[in-house]
Amino acid sequence: MAQKFNWCNVNWVCEMEGGRIIHPNYPYFYYDQSMIEVHEDNSLSLGIHNKFKQVKYWDGTIYNPSIGCGLIRSVTDFTYGTFTAEIQLPQGKNLWPAFWLCGVGKWPDHGEIDICEAYCNKRGSYFKPILPRWNTTCNVHYLDTIHKQCGAKGVSIFKQPKNPSTHFIKYQCEYRPNKITILVNDKVIMTYGWNITKHFVNSNMKVIFNLAPINEQYSCTNEMIIKYFNYKPL
Repeated sequence: MAQKFNWCNVNWVCEMEGGRIIHPNYPYFYYDQSMIEVHEDNSLSLGIHNKFKQVKYWDGTIYNPSIGCGLIRSVTDFTYGTFTAEIQLPQGKNLWPAFWLCGVGKWPDHGEIDICEAYCNKRGSYFKPILPRWNTTCNVHYLDTIHKQCGAKGVSIFKQPKNPSTHFIKYQCEYRPNKITILVNDKVIMTYGWNITKHFVNSNMKVIFNLAPINEQYSCTNEMIIKYFNYKPL
């Protein structure tokens, strides 16, 4: 059983709702509490390593993942407000770090807001020369008869000139009843209006930080470091 711990005046746990430590769509990794560390300066790091673990899912399915990953989920349910974190992304290959909000209840009925979902390629870079942009994206998932998503929006290098794996970048979400605004270093990257938010109006949110591999051919030389987390209600 994962243990709760307090960081930035919020209680966290290394599991998804219901105590899940594995996602059936990604059976090669699991959420590993040993890959979480709070440092003396109150920054938090999430790591990843090769370590076998047998996991029994709620439906009785047995999984045998070989990779343990750092993940924290808030115990608290948050309402409308502003969510902020300063993050330095991990260095390595085929990494998938993220900072996101997940609606409380059956997914995606209550929404998902990906504030920063980053993808490091097999060469170890988050940079995409086309446009050009960083492969650090925002997105929103919701239910409208079927599961829909808005389509990931990458961060332009003109709005975010510094490398997110060597600098701390401020990622922020303003979550309101009729609008969601995603900002990077106080610059607006994307705005979603009522046509999106109406599908999960009044949904409470869990906050999640996690580091995962895109596939089993990954490497990680530096951890994902989160300088702080802050929530300001409306």
